[in-house]
Amino acid sequence: LGYSDSNKEGGFVAANWALYKAQVELTAVADRHGVRLRLFHGRGGAAARGGGPAGQAILAQPPGTLRGQIKMTDQGEMISDRYLDPRTAARHLEQVINAVLRAGFPGVVRHPEPAWTEAMERIAEAARAAYRGLVYDNPAFLTYFREATPINEISRLRIGSRPASRRKSDRIEDLRAIPWVFSWMQSRHTLPGWYGLGSGLMAFIGPDGAPGADERLALLRRMYREWPFFKTMLDNAQLIIAKADLGIARRYAELVADQALAEACFATVRAEYEATVEAIRQVAQVDDILAAQPVLQRAIRQRNPYVDPLSYIQIELLRRLRAGPAEDELEGLESAVLMSINGIAAGLKNTG
Repeated sequence: LGYSDSNKEGGFVAANWALYKAQVELTAVADRHGVRLRLFHGRGGAAARGGGPAGQAILAQPPGTLRGQIKMTDQGEMISDRYLDPRTAARHLEQVINAVLRAGFPGVVRHPEPAWTEAMERIAEAARAAYRGLVYDNPAFLTYFREATPINEISRLRIGSRPASRRKSDRIEDLRAIPWVFSWMQSRHTLPGWYGLGSGLMAFIGPDGAPGADERLALLRRMYREWPFFKTMLDNAQLIIAKADLGIARRYAELVADQALAEACFATVRAEYEATVEAIRQVAQVDDILAAQPVLQRAIRQRNPYVDPLSYIQIELLRRLRAGPAEDELEGLESAVLMSINGIAAGLKNTG
């Protein structure tokens, strides 16, 4: 089950829902043919690539698909976060085993009601349309992505074990998922972990005062309380939204040569961000993002101000590097950019 490229192709919501349905369908096929099935979850560290709390992710899988076993990857910074300290490693493995066992007990993970799956179909469709409309259908977006994020520098610095792109092209379709997510994390947009969610939820609820809007909102609130898949999806989005900073992201947008283009793209991102925050607040019934997880909320709020100066430094370094420095300055600038990338990734606790 590939969480990374499915997200890059269709967006956070549509990818999560497609993977959920695929597990149900694969399990049904295996049962019909008497095949014992173990699904391999190719998860990354970031929420956009299937990351997030492992125990919650396991309990969010479709009922009847685990059957006492699961296979999944731990990548990048998650290896050190989860296994560097023996006590942390033991606790993590206990949580994983606990979740796998509990997922097999009757009544722990309930089957979604038909109204819930119907709602998710509509939400995922609208979310995918919003995501594709920005990333693939907007011809200006590729320029914005290339100039408002450090993707070119990440590619040139050869961070990671593989080339940033599968082919020698600028197309987003050919870009690997890790640098795609990594570059948006660095520029503080964190776009792959939430974009489209607000459009999807709001399209389902409808405008204020519309017939049935209150009933549809009440349905989503019940889904959030009672359906682990839906709750985990919204909670993971909250985690990644809390790490975003659109004030700093706007400064990255100033790196774009065509400022009219940058303003148009950034305005679209900002509008979706605000819609997503408001939709989550309504559905989760919280006053603020991560309000239900105050320890995590406080940790991010305390950590982000220490990362902010690195972001401002990186913006200036990128500006100088892209201005075509003298040969004797190039190596030093590239080294400084690499250090800023490492620092921001460590501070946000997310790479790609």
